[in-house]
Amino acid sequence: MSALLVTQSPSESRPQACSLEVLNNLLRLLSQELGRPPKFEEFYPIHLESIVESVLHWKLVRSDDLGSSPYGAQIMGRCDFEQKAILVRSQASGGAQRYSLAHEIGHALMHKDAPRCVGGSLKRVRPTRSPLSSGPRPEDYAIEREAERFAAELLMPAKAVRRAFQEVAGSPRLWSRSQLAEKALPSGELTIENVSEAISNYQPTRGKPLSATFGVTGAAMATRIRELGLVF
Repeated sequence: MSALLVTQSPSESRPQACSLEVLNNLLRLLSQELGRPPKFEEFYPIHLESIVESVLHWKLVRSDDLGSSPYGAQIMGRCDFEQKAILVRSQASGGAQRYSLAHEIGHALMHKDAPRCVGGSLKRVRPTRSPLSSGPRPEDYAIEREAERFAAELLMPAKAVRRAFQEVAGSPRLWSRSQLAEKALPSGELTIENVSEAISNYQPTRGKPLSATFGVTGAAMATRIRELGLVF
């Protein structure tokens, strides 16, 4: 089991510690079902539906339209504590739906005692970790950012991303002006940002693109790659 996950340490942030606890619970469930620890390709992309139903014991509901926030943005997901249900906008892309679902799982686990959550729901308005530059109050912004951090840690654990990245790139890190970077990005400026996104969607000779391995959008995968400093 330790090949897939790392042990939680006291220095880890709440989103990271919470996501690791969820991943370990999921790992135990899958191991029981299979009669052995799951292989890497059996564990990723993370089985979010199993987390909702078998770890949280909540319901998952997909809806065509969840309305708009007071700031005019489309709501991508909603966490309903009364009904113990997570609602996700079904019109979004598969990767965006998964990120929204992971984000809402974070709310369900970490924010049930937040003032706006008790007896109601906390709504999410962004599918990726773009800065919330206007609208939400500071306290809402902090909660949203914590859920975004949780989603990244849950869907793309650092240890797993580093392992998959090395398989695609052939080394632990990738120089943005290397031959592989040029191959992944045949046109366009070879910046860290551009190469990170290109390598996220790059089809290696064997296996799947990184974004497909983790079931996220290319933009979300590129953000995680930059966070971990894998392209320089």
